[in-house]
Amino acid sequence: MDAGWWGQWALWHSSRQTLAAVRDTRMALAVDGERSLRVNADIEDLLALRSDPCEGVRAGDDGAPAGGVVWGLRAGFGVACSPADQPRALQGAWSQVVKPDTRRALLLRVHAPGDFNPKSALWTAWREGLQPHCRVSYWDVWDPHLAVGHKRFVVWVGD
Repeated sequence: MDAGWWGQWALWHSSRQTLAAVRDTRMALAVDGERSLRVNADIEDLLALRSDPCEGVRAGDDGAPAGGVVWGLRAGFGVACSPADQPRALQGAWSQVVKPDTRRALLLRVHAPGDFNPKSALWTAWREGLQPHCRVSYWDVWDPHLAVGHKRFVVWVGD
């Protein structure tokens, strides 16, 4: 992830709260092994959001109006319990939130330490299938409690 991405994210969402929540989530996933075993719950707790598969990500107890999409941010989740399951989990997280007109997305990839190959066939094929106008930023987070071959994927998209 390049350092300039944070500034683009802040401008894109125009919300310091969003930026702080995403930073907190990344930190929790990187250092809090016990809680990071439940990455979906971590992200929802830290963002104070709850997922609604029909409505996207909605307001929780953070003072935002109930029933509204918070900061225009939607999140999709996928979990793979084997290398063979990784393409399905990644595509599942992606398809939950990405629309044909999506221009930007953030993909959070959670791996066991040392269990990531950026030149693997999975990543190459997935990147080739992206819409040419969609810009994707990546975060890779290491979870020491995650078994080798298991992965978690979170896709954040802002409207």
